[in-house]
Amino acid sequence: MRTKGVRQVASTFGGVPLLSGLKALEPLPAPEHLVSGLIRKGSVNLLVGYGSSGKTWFASDLLLAVARGKPWFGKFDTKQGKTLFLDWESGRYELCRRVQALARGKNADAFARNFRLCFVEGFMLGTEKAREELLAIATGRSLIIIDSLRAASNIDENDSRVRYILDQLRGVAEKTGCSFLVLHHAGKGKSKGNANSPARERPRGSSAIFDAADTVFDVDFANGTAKFTITKYRHGPTPVPFSVRIADGKGGVTVKWTDQEELDQAEKLSQFEDLKTAVLYVIHADPGCNKSTVEEQVESRGVSTRKAIASLIDENLVVDRGNKKSSKLFLHDDETMTTHKKRNAQGKK
Repeated sequence: MRTKGVRQVASTFGGVPLLSGLKALEPLPAPEHLVSGLIRKGSVNLLVGYGSSGKTWFASDLLLAVARGKPWFGKFDTKQGKTLFLDWESGRYELCRRVQALARGKNADAFARNFRLCFVEGFMLGTEKAREELLAIATGRSLIIIDSLRAASNIDENDSRVRYILDQLRGVAEKTGCSFLVLHHAGKGKSKGNANSPARERPRGSSAIFDAADTVFDVDFANGTAKFTITKYRHGPTPVPFSVRIADGKGGVTVKWTDQEELDQAEKLSQFEDLKTAVLYVIHADPGCNKSTVEEQVESRGVSTRKAIASLIDENLVVDRGNKKSSKLFLHDDETMTTHKKRNAQGKK
C-alpha cells in the first residue's frame, strides 16, 4: 500500500536502469589486455604524432601483430584476433605497400585471413548510421584502426563536440569487446617541440579529444627511431616510455623495440663523431693550429675535444707536428676529409 505523501524514487535515468550500490561493490574481473600492459580489451586509444612520424607504420604493425598473435614491436604480447584497418588517408596503394613490407618474411599466408583493410569513401563517423555499421563490423573483431580522426569526421576538430566520435567508439567497444586505435595529428605546441605544453594539449584540436580517450600514445620520430610516451592511461599505473626503431632491409620493413641504454650509447657515439668532424674542419681552415685553438673554435673545451683529437690522430687523419709544450695540428693529407666522411657514413648504417 502506498503511503500518502511519499514519492517513489526513480530507478531509471533516460531509460537506463540505475546500478545499485551493492552491485557496484561486487568484485570486478581482472582486466583483459589486447596488448599486454598497453591496450585493454574494449578500449579507445589515441596514437598522436606530427606528420610523417610513422603513425601509419606503427598502427599497421599492430594490425599484423594481433592478427598473428605475436608481440607488438617484438616486445609487448598480444592476444590473437581478427583485425581491421579503416583508412581515410593513405589510399589503397600506399597502405597495401606498407602492409606488404611489414608482412614480408612473416609467413603471411598463415594469418592473412585474420586481417582486413577498408578504404573508406564518402562515409563519416559520428552518425547513427555509423554507429550501426561500427557495431556490425566490430562484432567478432579484436582491433579496429582508424586513420585518421580528422579525415573520418565532418566535425571540426577544434569543436569540443568532436569527442562524440570517440564516445561513439567507446559505446561500440564496450558492447563488442573490440579495441580501437585512432590515429591523430599533433598540435602546434607539439610540432614546435614545446616539451612543457600540457599533455592534454598535444593532440591537435580540442582538448576534449584527449579527455575522451582511454590511452594516449604520444610519438616523436627522428633518424629512424620513435619514442613512445604514454601521456594518459586509465587502466592503472602509467607505462614507462619506450622506443622503437624502424628499418628497411631486404627482408622487408621491421619495427622493433629498442633498449634505451643502447639508444643513449648510440647517441653519444653520434655526438662524438660530429665533434670529430668539427675538429677536422677547424684544422682544415687553420693548418698548424694548437689544441686550445681547436677547443675555442668548436666551443667544446675539456676532455671530449682532446679525446676527439687523439682519436683522429690514432686514425691517421690528423698529425701533430708540434712538441710537448705546443701542438701543431695538420690534416694527414688532402683526402682526409673525404676519408672521414666515408668512415662516418659506414658507421651510421
